Amino acid sequence: GVALVCSCGIAYLLIKADLIEVNTEGTLLLLVLIFGAGTDYSLLLVHRYREELDRGTAPDRALPAALAQTAPAIAASAGTVIAAMLVLLVADLESTKWLGPVLGIGIAVMLISALTLLPALLSLLGARAFWPTREFAAREPARTWRRAAALVGRRSGLLIVTIFAALAVLACGNLISHGTIGFGQGETKPTDSSAGTAAIDAHFPPGIASPLTAIIDADAAADAARRIEHLPQVRLAVPGPPVEGSNRAVLFIVLRGDPYSGAVTGEVEGLRIDPGALLGGIPAENADIEATNAADTRLIVPLALLVVAAILALVLRAILAPLYLIVTVVFSFAATIGLITFLFTEVFGSSGMAFNLVLLAFIFLVALGVDYNIFLMARAREEAARVGTRDGILSALVTTGGVVTGAGLVLAGTFATLTLLPLEELVQIGLAVSLGVLIDTFVVRALLVPSITYRLGDRAWWPAQSPGPGRPQHPDALREPSLRR
Repeated sequence: GVALVCSCGIAYLLIKADLIEVNTEGTLLLLVLIFGAGTDYSLLLVHRYREELDRGTAPDRALPAALAQTAPAIAASAGTVIAAMLVLLVADLESTKWLGPVLGIGIAVMLISALTLLPALLSLLGARAFWPTREFAAREPARTWRRAAALVGRRSGLLIVTIFAALAVLACGNLISHGTIGFGQGETKPTDSSAGTAAIDAHFPPGIASPLTAIIDADAAADAARRIEHLPQVRLAVPGPPVEGSNRAVLFIVLRGDPYSGAVTGEVEGLRIDPGALLGGIPAENADIEATNAADTRLIVPLALLVVAAILALVLRAILAPLYLIVTVVFSFAATIGLITFLFTEVFGSSGMAFNLVLLAFIFLVALGVDYNIFLMARAREEAARVGTRDGILSALVTTGGVVTGAGLVLAGTFATLTLLPLEELVQIGLAVSLGVLIDTFVVRALLVPSITYRLGDRAWWPAQSPGPGRPQHPDALREPSLRR
């Protein structure tokens, strides 16, 4: 909460200085991102602090130890999110471009808060932070995660093939043909404007609510009106009076379809009025916005992947591990968008998908999905220095399973709150990020990444040497005695 208030204050000062801009979408996303990702960072530190207390470490030494062990992973995770958000600055679409600095500021402030304010509060409270717990003792990891680690040790190859196949099946939903949500569409609740539009559509051609306006040579206006009126997408074309003091005239074009729908934007491209004509109106604006967003997506997606991969390589001091981590996140993203497309087009009967869904969902899922991989792999590298890579990844899965899963549930829950809003565009973005985080938390991070790392062993850290020698033990060593055959 403190980080959110400070972030809004900093953003306000930058806006007043005309350095950045902000919109409603950015304000809502800042709220859910700070509470979602910020809680994740806090949980990681608090969990490690509790772990040290359970080992019998005195509170005055447990907190510095926990901070020293978790600060690099938290900083790397936040840095990844900030870098991914700042990549949005290269976008040409203003609504996308200015999301970057606003969300980046939020995560930066949250990082500072998690590494300063939270430890200070924990230091003041000491063991009382875990009230009503009075006694601390070594706790056995949850049996669920011991079973998961044992499964990875026994069936890593099968898990890799099965999970990739399942993600590929979900990704097939991207092949479903669909339109986009146009301007003024996608309201999940009735509004005065939607009632008014319905009344107009019942008595007049839908296009009359927002006709296209063309500026054309006055001498060619009448001829152009007769010519384009025969086009299948045009209901009526009416030339207006010449512009005073100019040889230009206005041509009003009423389309047959809903001018606010995404389907009509494609019809605008088919209009051939006059080589020197200027075309305006909401359908033309929608066409330009979608074209600009498509160009931004083609630029930002590979750039964000390169930035995230570079950060992973620095954090893990390896090249191979970042490569397969990026591959798993991309597969998870493709599966998520495929599932969302299927749900909204085939189940919910939506009129289309948000035009910026792919770009925003990609940025959030790649940045936040890598977060959990950093938490897991940073602990795996720490454990590998002690027991070797194969045992290290299994041990990391057991020790981080509970806290990372809890963090994933918190993050998914915060983004799920966007589904309560009356705008379908934000509903789709919120549900996409929520489902993507859950897939990443319970499937990719819990089973797929550990399985790949276990199969590769010390090669996962290529070209660097293994963090430690350690001989891999039999997977049964990680199983509960009561679960042995």
